[in-house]
Amino acid sequence: LYDDPPGPAEVAELARQAGLDLGDPGGREALADLARGLDGGSFRQTLATLSLYLLDSARPVTAADVAALAPLSATAEADDLLDLVG
Repeated sequence: LYDDPPGPAEVAELARQAGLDLGDPGGREALADLARGLDGGSFRQTLATLSLYLLDSARPVTAADVAALAPLSATAEADDLLDLVG
């Protein structure tokens, strides 16, 4: 997690650098939420993945895109393992 997570302007700038369109309010909010929950490297990797995912698309990032490509949290992974065991 970021000690000081990026604000909306920084998230928008990082997304722009990755070639992403943040014209969809839901996608913009989902990315801002994700930025608060990931370290900087993981967030940038997710932006790169989104960029590749939307490469031939002329549409903005949506909340569904972010949900589909966001990395699982360590807690979710632990919960999944516990479900398998018990």
